[in-house]
Amino acid sequence: MLREEGEPAIEDVAPRELVDEGERGGVLLGAASEVEHSLDAAGVVGGKKLGAEGGEVLSHGAARIARGGGRRKGSILGHDQARRRLRACGRLASMVPAYIHEEDRGGIRVLRLYRPPANAIDLDVARELAALATSLSTSKFRAIVLTGSGTCFSAGADLKRVPTYGPEQQREMVQAINRLVAGFYACEVPVVAAINGHALGGGLIVAMCADHRVCTAAACKLGLTEARAGIPFPAATLAVLCAELSPAVARRLTLRALSLDPQTALEWGVVDEVVPQERVVDRAVEVALDLAGIPREAYRRIKLQLRADAIKKARDAAESDRDPMLEEWLGAGTAAAAAATLTRT
Repeated sequence: MLREEGEPAIEDVAPRELVDEGERGGVLLGAASEVEHSLDAAGVVGGKKLGAEGGEVLSHGAARIARGGGRRKGSILGHDQARRRLRACGRLASMVPAYIHEEDRGGIRVLRLYRPPANAIDLDVARELAALATSLSTSKFRAIVLTGSGTCFSAGADLKRVPTYGPEQQREMVQAINRLVAGFYACEVPVVAAINGHALGGGLIVAMCADHRVCTAAACKLGLTEARAGIPFPAATLAVLCAELSPAVARRLTLRALSLDPQTALEWGVVDEVVPQERVVDRAVEVALDLAGIPREAYRRIKLQLRADAIKKARDAAESDRDPMLEEWLGAGTAAAAAATLTRT
């Protein structure tokens, strides 16, 4: 691993391979100027051959540039560490792929969260989800499917990074959470969650924003574990939870910080159906296609009528400074509680 402190700027270091924790792809960097040129030319979308340099961008996660011929020695960076380095150099937007992978399935947009191993949500992911959520209603797609990668939908807040945030980062995190929840919940086109695995804390809240929730039958946990991690709920998340869950279920999940198996989640009304693991995304696309068959304007108006109160609360939280969590979100005991939660999972 490269040293965090006292290391040379990215322009001065030898080539290095940026990979995520699962080593599912990275970027082999030459000189910074070479990388900028190659990635910009390829658009960092994946599956595109580079020009005379003989490299290739692969579409399976963090892009990889493999130069023709031998590979010079480099160092291995985690995907998040790589993003932080590149952001410091002002090159994040053009050099590192998104955490949300997008796929078109006959007019249905499948959005897959990709941040191995648990698809946890830190400030970068929250920003990306918030920006995406606010753009969905004006898109050309007929419906949206939200899913995760690997064995997780999302484990929620990154309990290693989020407790280290200072006041400004905490404030921005709360704002981003409120925006992404308000955006997905009020989305004018149908939204279906394909819960492919563990959905905890903020991960389950993202799924709760959907109009229909399809869950895997495979062994996994679904729960709202924020209390055990010492993390209170931003206002928009509570508005959605109180609208989507019965009072008794909301009370049990939030105050007891329970985690449920898929069958119990179905019985409690947290998910709408449980299907075999290999069918989760396909079934969610089927439901999305069915909902997309309803006249769009009628669906939009009925959805907004049905969710009017919760949407108003969520939007108010997203668009104003009235959420108390903006002033003080994480308490003095959050770091210890989060660390204890990690040891139990």
